Amino acid sequence: MKNSWLKKNQMLSIWFSGANVTGTARGRAVAEDRRPAANAAAAMTTAATDLWTSALMPKPACKRTAKRRTSNRAYRAAFGNFCR
Repeated sequence: MKNSWLKKNQMLSIWFSGANVTGTARGRAVAEDRRPAANAAAAMTTAATDLWTSALMPKPACKRTAKRRTSNRAYRAAFGNFCR
């Protein structure tokens, strides 16, 4: 005599398939909702780290430019020699 508990139940199979689809869709929806929040938290962490570490880092050195052969005294008097 065959055990009736081991028979394939088509209704139960359909039920579990539907539950699996529902669970997958729910998981994807939750992941989609969490993604912007995770990105915002990462951006805030990066901004805070950059803010605190920028105060500890020295200013970058100015790039040396080639000196001009003809000097413009009026320009240097007005603007000076400074880094941009």
